[in-house]
Amino acid sequence: MAEHGLTLEPGNLLRSQPGEMGGYEVAKLLCQLPPRPTAIVISDETLAISLCGGLAENGVLPGRDIAIIGRDSLPVRFLSPALTRYGQSLRNLGIAMGEAHLASMPACQPFYLTGIVRKRWPPGLTEGESDGFDLTPTSPDQR
Repeated sequence: MAEHGLTLEPGNLLRSQPGEMGGYEVAKLLCQLPPRPTAIVISDETLAISLCGGLAENGVLPGRDIAIIGRDSLPVRFLSPALTRYGQSLRNLGIAMGEAHLASMPACQPFYLTGIVRKRWPPGLTEGESDGFDLTPTSPDQR
């Protein structure tokens, strides 16, 4: 965010209990903020599901009224509109961890000549329908 000149207002960092009730609580808080935030990033899949439900109950549609990006998991893949998701390839991460472990064993080192590789694993992004929306104000309080 800093690289792009963006800041996070402390009042816009909402924390909740993980799970269904947490998502509904956050949805209620978001709908009461003047003005409502334009985007939200979620780290818990159950929270994402109940947040989207809570927003819909308040007439706020992800992808139309607010952008939402959530952590990838099987349950969130069934949301509509489709959730834009971020996540890691656990398979690739597991392979790299296994190879690093083997490279640390003297008997296996001849087979893993690169040794232990320290690597950053940036998350991937799977585009959905929940991250784009119309920025045109629809009411005076959104201007």
